[in-house]
Amino acid sequence: MLRVLLVLLACLMGLDEAASAQFGPVAQFVPMAVTVTGAGGRPVEGLTKNDFTLLEDGKSQKIAVCEFQDLRHAPPPREGPDPEPPPDTMVSVRELTQERPGSRMFSDRRLLVLYFDLSLMTVADQLRAQAAAVKFVRTQMEAVDKVAVLAFYGGDVHVRADFTDDRDLLARTIRDLKPDSEGGLGADLALESLRSVSRLVAGVSERKSLICFGSHLRQRGLNNLSSVQPAVLAAGSSNTSISVIDATASPGPGEETAFLRLAAETGGKALLDGGDLSSKIVAVEQAASSYYLLGYYSTNSSKLDGGFRTVAISLKDGGASLGYRRGYYSGIDYRKLRLASTEEALQMLFHMDAPWTDIPVQAEVDSFSLDPDRSRVEVTIRMPGRERSLVRKSGIERTSFDFLGEVTREDKLVESLRDTLEVKMPEVRFQEDPAPIVYHHSFTLAPGAYTLRLIVRNRESGRATVYLTPFTVMSGRAVRGQIPISSVVLGPDITHVFPQGSAMTVSLEAYEPSAQTARQLTARVTLYRGTNKIFETLAVPATGPPDANSHAVPLALQVPLRALSAGEYRCEVTVADPAGKRSARWEAPILIAPER
Repeated sequence: MLRVLLVLLACLMGLDEAASAQFGPVAQFVPMAVTVTGAGGRPVEGLTKNDFTLLEDGKSQKIAVCEFQDLRHAPPPREGPDPEPPPDTMVSVRELTQERPGSRMFSDRRLLVLYFDLSLMTVADQLRAQAAAVKFVRTQMEAVDKVAVLAFYGGDVHVRADFTDDRDLLARTIRDLKPDSEGGLGADLALESLRSVSRLVAGVSERKSLICFGSHLRQRGLNNLSSVQPAVLAAGSSNTSISVIDATASPGPGEETAFLRLAAETGGKALLDGGDLSSKIVAVEQAASSYYLLGYYSTNSSKLDGGFRTVAISLKDGGASLGYRRGYYSGIDYRKLRLASTEEALQMLFHMDAPWTDIPVQAEVDSFSLDPDRSRVEVTIRMPGRERSLVRKSGIERTSFDFLGEVTREDKLVESLRDTLEVKMPEVRFQEDPAPIVYHHSFTLAPGAYTLRLIVRNRESGRATVYLTPFTVMSGRAVRGQIPISSVVLGPDITHVFPQGSAMTVSLEAYEPSAQTARQLTARVTLYRGTNKIFETLAVPATGPPDANSHAVPLALQVPLRALSAGEYRCEVTVADPAGKRSARWEAPILIAPER
């Protein structure tokens, strides 16, 4: 009976990553995977729900489900065949097998999901990851394992093989993956695709270990900081840990990224230092030890605000070590949010702890000095054109996007924003419009470090996104040996993705105290792949004297891309004053997309 209850509730959780969509005061069911180890790290067996104490936000919770999953030994063969594999061609299969009520299909099985995000990898790294995965399923996969294969390509997540222990099928499926593009730029799309993967595996209640392969994961920036929490929330709701493996032969140094945070907050591993990839798959596999699957109905369900709930689990008799995720984001009253008026909905989203990311949003924040103590800050928001086609009301010629935001410095409000953008609908209803939706806004700010928090909501569809990013406004004052410069704007699109054969525009301002030094300034653009210099422009001189007030000297270049192959590049812009031995340097990743 408990098994039936757990499977049904797990299936319900798959409907939405907010640990089950809430449409009223319904108790929220929370699953928790708990490892219990004694002396020597051996799993402790024979415990019941009465042996555990579980607190949520300090309040005792009644445990409804307690089931031990033994992953040390291969279970006896299950009656009946495995699910039919997908065709050999690269087609989309909508979902993985869903557990039927009372089924023990995956009981005492270690479930691994090999996920190839082809948008995150160069072709060479895709081939390395595939070779390592084939080696794993051929020679290192254990009898207790069942493995599924998923891939992201063509803008969507595709199920290539359902959970199975058929090594031949898995090896063939992995080898048959076709290289996609030469890799994407940011982590936002990857995190959104991981949310989709978590939803696909939510119909299986047992714990899953998802292994995501990518390239240069330490160097991939996150455009929207709010993108991490939905991926963590989705993984927790589907009882999934996410591990990331960098398939790059020599990844190189980098900063803490969204992928490290994602692995840490879902109980996975971040293996980003290159080396033998199949051994890293084994490391994730072996980390999935026997565990107890606990489930309870939260007594906090009356307040569905998307807030974080802290969970503490202990044994009444002690004497063992416990491992589990330390909390989760609560559900959200979606019906209330969808039916709210425009202003009510914006305020609800603005004060919600958990982020909301319906609309894919990219933003660029650029600053240009007005004088040494003030800068004009330009905010550009870009949304895909398909957002027009998602409006389900007929007979309307325009749709509205509402914006509510604030700029803070050290948690203090500096500037606020409330605006509406009217957008023309496509001539044919539900026709996808390739032209992006772009919104601009500007602030005047002093030099310093700030945070922009912005809510974007479509008034007709109710779709919305919470966007969060830090930014820095540089001073226009001169520093010894350096030339003060503005933000560097790469055009024509803030995505920094350029079609093969096109041209990239580069524009910026340098700040000089006199016309004499301004005439000596030059700028050039250099493109690198790894440490190899691939292309460099000639040094282009400044076009005129400084502005009388801001001392801004405009610099503009055009970079032809027709002779360059598709792939990722590091774009470096250098401003120099040869006479004064001063310079400024700026860099960012770009992607040259192959022609379709």
